[in-house]
Amino acid sequence: WPIQWRSLDSSVHCFPVAIPHEDQMLSEIYDIELYGLEKSILSEYSGRYADIYRYNDYLDYHRLNSWITKVSTESKGYDFIQQYLFGFILGIINKKYADDETKWTCSELCYWLFQDNNYELTSEPELLPMPRLFKFNTRFKRIFSGKL
Repeated sequence: WPIQWRSLDSSVHCFPVAIPHEDQMLSEIYDIELYGLEKSILSEYSGRYADIYRYNDYLDYHRLNSWITKVSTESKGYDFIQQYLFGFILGIINKKYADDETKWTCSELCYWLFQDNNYELTSEPELLPMPRLFKFNTRFKRIFSGKL
């Protein structure tokens, strides 16, 4: 379950790479979109600059796949109002705005994928996890940096 970033800055957007493939560009990804969680392949970001990070320790892929499958069927889309507008733009961080388990930001999805499955990334739960969290977490190692 590597975490991948896209955009001009390597910490603006992130998503989990669900099923790595021998040909990296055919790896399956889960990307949060406006209306839900979209399953696609990494080649959709061909030509963009990215950093790819891999979790350093053992992962129970079955558990992670079960979690993300459940989340993808229940997802109602991007958590624009609660997390993006209140949290990122206005700086209002409140538990009631962060607790909608059917709406996600990109970094929430990646963070809770690990945190909910006993792979604690932080000692205290983050109400507003940022994409940079993975870049600077010692439990992840950068395995690729460059143009996809």
